[in-house]
Amino acid sequence: PLPQASLPPFDAPSSGGKHPSPTELTSPPAKKARLDVADNVSAVASSPPETAAAASAEHVEPAPALLNAPTELLPAEEFLSTLSDPKNAVITVKIPNDSSSSKWNCDGREISVTMDVRTATVKSIKQMCSRYLGGMPANKMQLRWSSVGFLKDRDSLAKLNIGPGATLDLVPKVRGGRK
Repeated sequence: PLPQASLPPFDAPSSGGKHPSPTELTSPPAKKARLDVADNVSAVASSPPETAAAASAEHVEPAPALLNAPTELLPAEEFLSTLSDPKNAVITVKIPNDSSSSKWNCDGREISVTMDVRTATVKSIKQMCSRYLGGMPANKMQLRWSSVGFLKDRDSLAKLNIGPGATLDLVPKVRGGRK
């Protein structure tokens, strides 16, 4: 005969009278989800099912950095009306310090470009930056703005509420699978 494995004692009242399955007896208890407010982790989404109801009853404050981010963009016309000189807006583009992109002059500097916010698009900023980056094609660049994220070429600066003093981050596009 085969030796019998000893099972832990079964506590009938907590299980509602049901017998546990063998996997319930041998699997370790589920770990409690760690709630980190700074990372704005949702307690309900990361908790095991048995703690999700309890976690949703708690109120979690958003991270302070998220309170300063604009929740909604102004319409382009309304944004333009807030600018004193939309024709001569100086926008700063941060170039990464990336030695793998040495042919494109990615040396960590900042480029200031003067644009007309009323008519300029994200693509026009990329074309201006191309001159300073050794001819890097616009389709090899991505521009990111902290309050919106990655920008689409067709969007106007007015639509995105990008005005004088804005700082954009340039990220060279990398094909999938290559490093």
